[in-house]
Amino acid sequence: MNLINTPIETLSECIYDAQHVNLSVIHYESKQWHESKVRGEDVFEHKTRNPRKDEFAVVAMFPQMWGSTALGFGGIGGSSMTTAYTVVIKAQNGHSREALVYFNGIFAYRISEPNELFWSDVSSQNTASVRDCEKYESKKKIK
Repeated sequence: MNLINTPIETLSECIYDAQHVNLSVIHYESKQWHESKVRGEDVFEHKTRNPRKDEFAVVAMFPQMWGSTALGFGGIGGSSMTTAYTVVIKAQNGHSREALVYFNGIFAYRISEPNELFWSDVSSQNTASVRDCEKYESKKKIK
């Protein structure tokens, strides 16, 4: 079975979702000029925003074969071999190192600190299912 949509359709769904839903928001301080002038000292307000289009990148897009129509999501699906696009989007904004993975244009999982195994699997075009994605998270050193 083939679940591959057009590449442009799949890619645009992933980019929209990453920018507006699943990439972490960016926290920053904004100087309040009027208030600062009135008080005679700098006044800042804490704000958040979604990442801009130059703060993330599509680092991979490839067709991947799955053992059922459930793709890498698990659950109940037809037992036919199924091909669907896998898309990997990486934050590149200095605030986050996270990577997002999509199967067939649908968000699958987020890796906060991707390790070498993750990038190796992306390079070989064989990413893990949602159930097995924990192996991609870098282990923090405990002091």
